[in-house]
Amino acid sequence: MSFLLDIRRTHVYKKRGSTENSRHFMHLFLNVPGDNRDRYEVLCTNSRGQKRSALVTYPELAEMFAHGCFTEFNIRLRMKPHDGVYPSDPPGLRPRDEDIVPSSPFAQAVSQVATRAALSAAVKDVLRQLGVELSAIPA
Repeated sequence: MSFLLDIRRTHVYKKRGSTENSRHFMHLFLNVPGDNRDRYEVLCTNSRGQKRSALVTYPELAEMFAHGCFTEFNIRLRMKPHDGVYPSDPPGLRPRDEDIVPSSPFAQAVSQVATRAALSAAVKDVLRQLGVELSAIPA
């Protein structure tokens, strides 16, 4: 399994009925099987309460970060700890700008996105798959 170590999020796992918590450093991971190869999973609960997921490429992920899609549309990323040890299914975590490692290749990719330009057709398609209202997507 391949991880994108340029995004790192600290996550505290709280087991139900227990007072013990465990801290994990979570990273994005690449899907490896078939047509979904080399894509990252994004998750969203739309305005009707439906849970949706979609797969994005590295450039689409950078564009979504640059345009603030994760905050604006309440989108999460499926993440796992780098050591592979996590007590349940990998959670969807909402990324923050400070989760990107400064001066990393991904940070550079995000900074190179033209934010004055409209979202690309590929990112708009991802947002539609996630159930984001079309009127909320900038032209």
